[in-house]
Amino acid sequence: MNLLNKLLVTLTCVTMAGCSGHNTDSGDAAIVTRLQQRLPPLMQKAEIPGLQVALIDNGELSWSASFGVADNQFNAPVTEQTLFEAASLSKPVFAYLVMKLVDAGRLDLDRPLYTLLENKRLTHDKRHRLITPRLVLTHTSGLPNWGGTPLAFRFDPGSTFGYSGEGYLYLQQAVETLTGQSLQTLARELVFEPLGMDSSYYLLTDDKAPRAHGHDRVGAVGRKAGATAENAAASLVTTASDYARFIAALMQKKGLADKLATLMIQPAVKAGDPFNPGTPGQAPMSWALGLAADETDDKILLWHWGDNGVFRAYMAFSPRLQRGVVYLANSQNGLTLVDEINAMVFGSGGNIAKWLNTEQWNNPARLQRQELLTIFRDQGEAPMLEKLAALASPAPEDRNEAVLLPLAGLLQQIGANSSAVKVLHVAQQSAPDDPALKQALAEALLATKDYRGAANVLQEALIIADDKAKESIHQRLEWIRVFLEARPPAQIDPAALVGSFGARKVWAQGDDLLYQRGEGAIHKLHPLTPTLFAVGDLTSFRLQFTIGEDGIAESVTGLYMDGNRDESLRDR
Repeated sequence: MNLLNKLLVTLTCVTMAGCSGHNTDSGDAAIVTRLQQRLPPLMQKAEIPGLQVALIDNGELSWSASFGVADNQFNAPVTEQTLFEAASLSKPVFAYLVMKLVDAGRLDLDRPLYTLLENKRLTHDKRHRLITPRLVLTHTSGLPNWGGTPLAFRFDPGSTFGYSGEGYLYLQQAVETLTGQSLQTLARELVFEPLGMDSSYYLLTDDKAPRAHGHDRVGAVGRKAGATAENAAASLVTTASDYARFIAALMQKKGLADKLATLMIQPAVKAGDPFNPGTPGQAPMSWALGLAADETDDKILLWHWGDNGVFRAYMAFSPRLQRGVVYLANSQNGLTLVDEINAMVFGSGGNIAKWLNTEQWNNPARLQRQELLTIFRDQGEAPMLEKLAALASPAPEDRNEAVLLPLAGLLQQIGANSSAVKVLHVAQQSAPDDPALKQALAEALLATKDYRGAANVLQEALIIADDKAKESIHQRLEWIRVFLEARPPAQIDPAALVGSFGARKVWAQGDDLLYQRGEGAIHKLHPLTPTLFAVGDLTSFRLQFTIGEDGIAESVTGLYMDGNRDESLRDR
């Protein structure tokens, strides 16, 4: 059965009055018909295995539906009860929770957070004393989206816009300290139970709950929905119909004093580039307390997106039309439908996908990449390269960025690393002195474990790169040097390394040492030194063990090629 047929036969329709007696006006009925007819073929074209969608009309959940499969491996259908990761759609729900605390007089929007909880990752910078709940909810705290320890400010708090998950995490921790309750407990008491959101969790502990699995851009099955820790910025798992009940509450100004409910949907700050914190804000995009606002032609659309890698999500509502929509997708390709769904529900795609720099399903370059990847999968490398050589548009200088570089990335995702190298060699023919292209080629060579070839290409890039790029190139050369100079020990002592380190697990199986993080893939560890290990076929990630005085590993640190690192202590 092909994907389109799967999508069609697993469609589940639920309305407040039942499918046969949908109680709505003709305009809403037309929207439902469009969604029912167009979503299955759109999902096939966008390569999205499963999706839930719900409509809100006049402040009420009016219709919801489920399409496709929860995972590509077993083809279990998505149902109304299937849980998805809402990703950053977690943030508006948490903002509503915060406003409930403000409404109850338990929290002041302008109270510095350090007076509730000193964040040890920030105490090195006196500006941390300026961060307030209001600045966090409007993404003007100055904190990065995510960062390390210590946490570095991107700009002065309150001076401009910069999208930040770290700000939400800090506010969550401050609220938990203030109330003495966990995020999940607070959300259940203040949001989920009052709004009838019976299938929503910031921390899901029921292993038997029906959950979707995420999928990467090429359809490979990833983790199932659910995080290992509560995170106000990203860990919400829910259903489309549950989330629609939350949107309905916002539209009705339910559960909050009118003044506070209005603040949540009233644009407060112009929003700049979400991927370059501190860039000047400009029309038409703004931010309210927890929600984005697209102010096109004086028609405000309140919205938010979610991106947890293999799970994507989107919600929007129009106060003028009294209409809203939410959809949850189990694919990296999930946001390629934003313009299409906005047009079907609100009559216009708006500026959201453009502002997010999110390629839509019908982008010509994307369609070319899909065609080339399909040829590769069905016919092999040679026909793909032949077709690639015949491409007339876009022009060679644009083709590299729009088609060839992303195509090489897709080929690497399916393990076709040597083919990715050949595609990048084609790209180099029109841009032999492009340092970014050389870095991409070096990473593809690295994936084939041609360490010497990767180093040689990076040395070429070093000659022509600017100072900023040189820093990154030196970093990669140092990373490759470890591979080139590795002298694996004749033997290692597995007993010193095995154990549980938070979400990380290391164990011995026969002569092999195996590693897994959470519910992710299991990898074989390859020693580079007695305490430093390559992880499976991953070439941009390593594990470093720290051995205690007793000769047993007391922690393990993930090392990333970009310089980031994260340590996990041994469970006690």
